[in-house]
Amino acid sequence: MKSFAFELRLKLGRPVLSRQAIYQWESGEARVPASVLLAAARICGLSVEELIRRSATRELVRRHLTNA
Repeated sequence: MKSFAFELRLKLGRPVLSRQAIYQWESGEARVPASVLLAAARICGLSVEELIRRSATRELVRRHLTNA
C-alpha cells in the first residue's frame, strides 16, 4: 500500500495523502475525487471504469465472506 500511495501522491502532485483520507474513501465516508480515480487508474494500467468495477467486485466478495 505504501508504494501505491507514494505513486499516487506523485501523480497527483500532493506531498501528503493521509491514511485518514484513504480510509474515508474505502469506507464510503467520503467520495474519491476524480483526480484520484484518474491517477489510480493510470498507475494500475486500467480505465477508470475497470478500476471501479474491480473495486466493486472485491467489496461484494469481502461482504459475502464476512457474512458467511
